[in-house]
Amino acid sequence: MNQTGYYVQLIIGGNHMSEKYRIFGAELSPYSVKTRSYFRYKNIPHKWVIRSPANADEFQKYARLPIVPLVITPDNEGIQDSTPIMDKMEELFPEPKTTLTMKP
Repeated sequence: MNQTGYYVQLIIGGNHMSEKYRIFGAELSPYSVKTRSYFRYKNIPHKWVIRSPANADEFQKYARLPIVPLVITPDNEGIQDSTPIMDKMEELFPEPKTTLTMKP
């Protein structure tokens, strides 16, 4: 806990040396946890960042709305909302597949 009484925590996903994406989220946000789970399943290198007052300036620099999740790409683009985030990642990381295909 920092001096203001807020917990500030960074949880590393993937290989620390190849981090590319930063996910700003909250443990109590189902959409943040869904996004983090998706990145883990796809093995997309990322860093999980708990949104807090300590990182508010960075969050506001990329966010259009005051909501999580927010993903910051290697190109410094901010993407919000779990569905657009996953749509973009599916284009870039098509494997492993996230949908089941029914064979006739």
